[in-house]
Order: sequence, then structure tokens, then C-alpha cells
Amino acid sequence: MRGPRILMAFVPDASIAACWVFQDEDHPDAERAFLRMGAEEAVVPCLWWFEVRNILVVNERRQKIAEADTAVMSPLWHLASTFLRMAPKPQGPRFAETLS
Repeated sequence: MRGPRILMAFVPDASIAACWVFQDEDHPDAERAFLRMGAEEAVVPCLWWFEVRNILVVNERRQKIAEADTAVMSPLWHLASTFLRMAPKPQGPRFAETLS
């Protein structure tokens, strides 16, 4: 007999999300994550939106996408928030306070 089942939140990485919008970035984990989002709630850290925005900006610099593409994609990421739940901000002393 197996032990108790541990339930963990589904946390899609920003690089997985990038595979959803860039056609040349294909990975089986990205497809599985996309399908999983239809079945359960996904939780992302507050930093996730910054990571996604950085992915878009880096791809602009590499001329993989145009600035106009980023402008079109940015609202789509906000639309994705209907499927994602932001994890609460960490509580407790800030890093700078712990150094003093």
C-alpha cells in the first residue's frame, strides 16, 4: 500500500509558457503543461510576469519577434491570468533587513 498522496500546486515555468507562443520553441513538457491547465489551477510566483516580459524583450533584441508582436502578446499574458493564480508575496523580513 502506498503512503498518503501529497498534493502539490501546478507551477508552469515562464520558459514553458514561451513555448506556447513561439512556434520554433516546441517541447513535449510545454504541451503537457498547456493541457494540464485545462484540468487544474496553475499557480505562478509574482516574478513570473517579469520573466515572461523579459523573454519577449530578449526575443525582440534577437530579432525573433518585432516590438509590435510584443505589444500584441502582452495583453494575451494578462488574459492568461484567468487561468493562473498568483502566489502570495513572501512575508517576513526583507533580504536587506536580514543583513543588518
